[in-house]
Amino acid sequence: MENLVTGLIDPWRAEALAATLDRPPPTEVLPPLWHWIYLLEAFPTSNLGPEGHPRPPDLPIPEGRRMIAGGEVAFHGHVPLGEEATRRSRLLGVEEKEGRSGRLTFVRLGHRTEARATLLVEEEQRIVYLSAPPRPDLPQGSPPDWPWRRVFVPDELVLFRFSALTFNSHRIHYDRRYTTEVEGHPDLVVHGPLIALLLADLAHERVGELVHFSFRATAPLYVNRPITLVGRPTGGDGAELEAWSDDGRRAMVALARFNPRRAPSKRGSRPGAG
Repeated sequence: MENLVTGLIDPWRAEALAATLDRPPPTEVLPPLWHWIYLLEAFPTSNLGPEGHPRPPDLPIPEGRRMIAGGEVAFHGHVPLGEEATRRSRLLGVEEKEGRSGRLTFVRLGHRTEARATLLVEEEQRIVYLSAPPRPDLPQGSPPDWPWRRVFVPDELVLFRFSALTFNSHRIHYDRRYTTEVEGHPDLVVHGPLIALLLADLAHERVGELVHFSFRATAPLYVNRPITLVGRPTGGDGAELEAWSDDGRRAMVALARFNPRRAPSKRGSRPGAG
């Protein structure tokens, strides 16, 4: 079954995300992954689970702690600001596995974003539901000494604003008591999509127009703690990127492919750029 959401790519929302990240706003098209703040479903509050996440009746979503596991995004074109677009979504599959923290349920969703009857973005989103609190990961060392580097410190204001822009009521991003006492985290959790967006932004700034981006979350990151984003070109039209916690845990890995005919964008400096 396919679900359709149609709406305006309102420039204000892009300006609000730019303000959240302390960066200049885009003017004509959305940067990579910024389409995630658009074409969102508005689920009734009565449809939310105890953790604050929606429970669509037509999807076999289990009870449990929810986290973004990863995804793949193909960019076929630019999402234009100020125009109407449509997102088509469907369930791709559900798979159960056993992990160190117990039963894991992986849900795969497919999304296609279109404007002017043209496919612009095609992606697969992977969500994992955990039956038990996550086990703390041991420190793995330090970020690799790669040429692209940026440090980002997400505070409560950033988490609140990103939750608002993505209409995300998941309590691990704003309810500290629930997050620590019920889900077993040491503090509020930084959104996985926000980390992926920052890694894609780092690649976009250094190599130019992205045509493909994939990412995999490996550990949670927490509020008010520095996140080190690193990357490097891999030859040809590729790049690899990673996000690291301040205590030496690799939290996300990503791969990007870009169009070598397009130069990196010149957007001006901003705090944390490096």
